[in-house]
Amino acid sequence: MPRRSHTFRQGDPGKAVLYAVNGPANKASILEVLEAFACSSHLTVVDQLFDEGDGMTPLDVRPGFTAVLETLWRQDAGVLVVDTLCSLNPDPVHQALAVALIRTHGSRVLCLDEGERRELTGSLEHLVDAFMHFRELDRGLRSKVGIALAGGDRPRRRTSRVPPYGYRLAEDGKTLEADPDEQEAIRLAHEFRGLGLSLRAIGQQLGERGLQPR
Repeated sequence: MPRRSHTFRQGDPGKAVLYAVNGPANKASILEVLEAFACSSHLTVVDQLFDEGDGMTPLDVRPGFTAVLETLWRQDAGVLVVDTLCSLNPDPVHQALAVALIRTHGSRVLCLDEGERRELTGSLEHLVDAFMHFRELDRGLRSKVGIALAGGDRPRRRTSRVPPYGYRLAEDGKTLEADPDEQEAIRLAHEFRGLGLSLRAIGQQLGERGLQPR
């Protein structure tokens, strides 16, 4: 599924997606309550999604929750409204993971329950921040490892007609060798990204240095 950007820019804070988990008999009433709450919070509801069952059902096997992630991106919605955090998972750690996942899609979670709304700004928020921080550290480490491997001496085999960016076809016509200019562009792009520059700003910085895309 496509993403807003590498850092997932924040969606429209005035657009909301509703999500509930319960038995089919309660579907309409729960969604009506969520819609009324969203309207009272001055939010425009762009979609209503529902899964049968309970919060113990893993998120990756819930068609409604999968649709939530898709809708948040496609509708540029910045808020996911749930009746309770237990709709995501009863366990606080798993709740934090689910909230962090929603955060990566550029949205925040808003709970119908006032107590849980306070909890989101309290201890649970610290867990969410920790997961997000770990994610950024992991991404940075992977980038550094990728750059180090790209500069290694191990020959790379050609696997397609077009060499991957950063490489060019060697004289033997079979293996790849590093392209100095493109490798420098990759290195600078990671460096600028680490400084918080947008993709457009990174492209401008590279262009000013004469490092153009293919």
